[in-house]
Amino acid sequence: MSPASRLTLGLLFAALLLAAGTALASADENTDHPETVTTTLHPGDNFIGWVAEPKPVADLFAEFPQIELIYTWDPAWQQYRYAHPDVDPGSGTLDMLTPETPVTIRIGDEATSAQELFDAEPRIRFIYRWDAIEHRWRAASPAFSPQLQSLNTLPAGSTALIRVGRDTTAQELFESAPQIDLISRYDETQNRTRYAIPGLEPAVGNLTTLTPGMGVKLLLSGEEPVQWQRSIVPARGLVELRRGDNWVAWAGRDNWSIADAARGIGKALESIRIGDLVYNVQELEADETWHALKRGDALRVSVSRDANWPQPTGLLPKIVFPGGAPQWLKERLFEDVRSIVDNYATAFAVEADSTAFTVVVAKDVNALVDYNGREADRERWENNRAWAHPDSIVLKQGEWERGNPESGGPTWHEYAHVLQSDFSPHWGGTPFWLIEGWANWINEQTPRWAHLTSDDRQISDLSTFPQPFKTMERTRYGAYNIGPIALDFLTQREGTDAAIEFWRALGHNTGEAVALWHNPARSWHSAFELAFGVSPDDFYVIFDQWRKEQVAAYGWDTPKWKPTIVGVLREADGLPLSGK
Repeated sequence: MSPASRLTLGLLFAALLLAAGTALASADENTDHPETVTTTLHPGDNFIGWVAEPKPVADLFAEFPQIELIYTWDPAWQQYRYAHPDVDPGSGTLDMLTPETPVTIRIGDEATSAQELFDAEPRIRFIYRWDAIEHRWRAASPAFSPQLQSLNTLPAGSTALIRVGRDTTAQELFESAPQIDLISRYDETQNRTRYAIPGLEPAVGNLTTLTPGMGVKLLLSGEEPVQWQRSIVPARGLVELRRGDNWVAWAGRDNWSIADAARGIGKALESIRIGDLVYNVQELEADETWHALKRGDALRVSVSRDANWPQPTGLLPKIVFPGGAPQWLKERLFEDVRSIVDNYATAFAVEADSTAFTVVVAKDVNALVDYNGREADRERWENNRAWAHPDSIVLKQGEWERGNPESGGPTWHEYAHVLQSDFSPHWGGTPFWLIEGWANWINEQTPRWAHLTSDDRQISDLSTFPQPFKTMERTRYGAYNIGPIALDFLTQREGTDAAIEFWRALGHNTGEAVALWHNPARSWHSAFELAFGVSPDDFYVIFDQWRKEQVAAYGWDTPKWKPTIVGVLREADGLPLSGK
């Protein structure tokens, strides 16, 4: 297919998507990504990643009766979460068995006898089971004489009550008596049943739904594999990693190397594991036996601190046009957003979570407020070219239409702010230049806009104001003009990814995450030092000295422009001063 044909086809595809109100695109640049994949589930444990819309585990049990256990590791609570067909959702953890309280056991796939259980586990002192046919209890105990033993065989899948002779853990019982595959006890104080599963300690049976970004293990019974056609259209690109081991899904693009995926996690990464393969951050290259990642792969990711991972899904955000827009503008806007997403994936191995925000291109302020109901946007409309809410990027159609598509554009700048929020919703106290300067700087690092930077422009900006940068860091000029240069200076020392690492290091400190995440949000000072290897105060001294050297080396020892006060001095009554 010729380039012209591909362009025509691409624009037609864009038009169809935009007409539907939602812009979705292929996860790979030139090929349509399938919406489903067929996974072979084998007897035993199967480690899979879930990236689609939430799916109740009850539906999965109904679809595949061979699945007898679904579980995942929860690093926030340091325990397994699991779902079992015979376990009530929301059940509690059963850790200890005591002589005072009987517990219910379930026998596995093979029948056993009471005596075999006594022989395997001497701590079991009493077994009794209700005989539904004879309507009486049958019991067995090592202390009973033979004529008092009324319970012998325990059929496969049957349940019985037991008492232990001394305190023991449920997992110790599983290890010594593998005939038992489930233990439960009703907790009257909590009005709930507590369960224990072999091999899962500690564990709580509150896994009710597979959610996007989750890695889970499915334990399949029987001897034959089954085929599972499952959705792999990602519903969410942002994966929250918590300190320690995380079972997560790869929702990114197909055929990515493990090293490229690792780059998107940053300095917090310790290792990534798939089966017996381990990618360690100490290694420069991944083992050649690593396969290319596919959407839906499950990974075990170990991190040294909490971090957000905005994976490069290739999924575009919803794009809407309150008040309407010509078709050519819709197509150009779609191309712009497509370019942003692809450029960020190429340059930084991350993307803003496309499911969390909408690109709103409003014809006028009334159409915008009618769409989003935000009266405060009327004032923003008067004072801003474009802006970002936590859930949207707002563009003024007229300004965007008149803009130069080769100049970077407001869409790129506001997209950077959305990505900042994905890394860290908490920006408290962060200097203006690290917020706005970063949004300008990061776009200049992407392949499409790298040509925007020049030595002439930088020297002009550096020489405009001679005062120390710290005194002007929160001014508009300091933020938008000097800020990108400051970040470029820092990344020349620590590497390009250091600027992104700053936002990762700020941490997570909003909403539900406050109770779940181990680390509170870092102050911007500590995040700065972690990312750039220097304290903010030391940086200001070093940077100002560098500014002077650069300007002097360029022959511009004095500012090219000096501020001049222009105006009219007036008396208290408003009349001009005489002669002024």
